[in-house]
Amino acid sequence: MRFFWLFLFSFILVAYASDEIIEYDFGTVSEHIAYKQLRFKGEIKNVVVLCDCVKVRLKYKKTPKAVMSILEVFFSPHGHQGKIEEEFILIYKDNHSQRLKLKAFVK
Repeated sequence: MRFFWLFLFSFILVAYASDEIIEYDFGTVSEHIAYKQLRFKGEIKNVVVLCDCVKVRLKYKKTPKAVMSILEVFFSPHGHQGKIEEEFILIYKDNHSQRLKLKAFVK
């Protein structure tokens, strides 16, 4: 039952997310945790990740003119092989959302 609610919640979020998908490629990774720092204009208030292999830390950089959201993304390839694509959703403070796809090739 828990998976049903998780699926329903993710379906609703994807339905309301932007049609544009921003893609980032980790390239080829080994068994070690891969790290990437991504920057976005605007204040992100939440990140919805549906895979245990991706962990996200959210930070902010404030300037007098704007707020920059810094997303630190950690990808653990343990148990994965070959081409991997994981999508998640960024939810901004003004309630608009953005889909993000991370790609990697695990050797």
